[in-house]
Amino acid sequence: MKRIMIFLGLLIILANSLCSQELIFKVQEVKGNIDVKNRDGSWKTVEVGDVLVTGNEIFTGLHSHISLEIDQGTFVTVNQLSHLIIERVRLKKDEFNSELLLKTGYVIVYSKNYDNLQNRILITFFGGNILFNNSGGEIYFRQENGAVIKSFQGLVKIRTKIINKYFIRKNEVCAITQEGHLLENDYFIRRNINTNPLEYQNEADLLYYYQQLVNYYSNDVNQNDYGEGLGINSSN
Repeated sequence: MKRIMIFLGLLIILANSLCSQELIFKVQEVKGNIDVKNRDGSWKTVEVGDVLVTGNEIFTGLHSHISLEIDQGTFVTVNQLSHLIIERVRLKKDEFNSELLLKTGYVIVYSKNYDNLQNRILITFFGGNILFNNSGGEIYFRQENGAVIKSFQGLVKIRTKIINKYFIRKNEVCAITQEGHLLENDYFIRRNINTNPLEYQNEADLLYYYQQLVNYYSNDVNQNDYGEGLGINSSN
């Protein structure tokens, strides 16, 4: 009986250890003005080495970014003028699931499986969600315009209100309108869209809309000011 109690005690300790691991988002890089809102409504500034937990809201200023390490080799970078919420993180069998809500802005994600553990990062926003699993990419989202998604490694899974499931691979791009319509890669590149937003009826308005959507961060991609030193930029 004593051995059984000791064994159960060890299981509880192990379970608590796993639960504590699933809450950790370690700050790896900070640039510019970063504000974090706690679950209790208080505010704090962050430095390299700090830990963020579920319920934290991240706000980035102009020309600012913060990079978080979720597990070895798995990162999320929140770029300038963005608002991201850490909603839920949980360990399920051999999966480490991170669920983040992108209210607005630009994030770069690199998910790497490590030691037989799958690092799954789900980015949710108005109109859809993006799943990264041993893959990487970037998302630019503005509720008034929609979202642009680019994959720079692996297979990125996309769900929208209208299209249940869609995949993009390395160097592929797609977009989601503010109504939840998916603009597939070929349509998006050629601007030959068959799911036009209802409020844009003439060709000039449509052209302006898609030009604004495709210009998702900077006209010069070399000027994107996010954690290039971490090896998670889109040139990989």
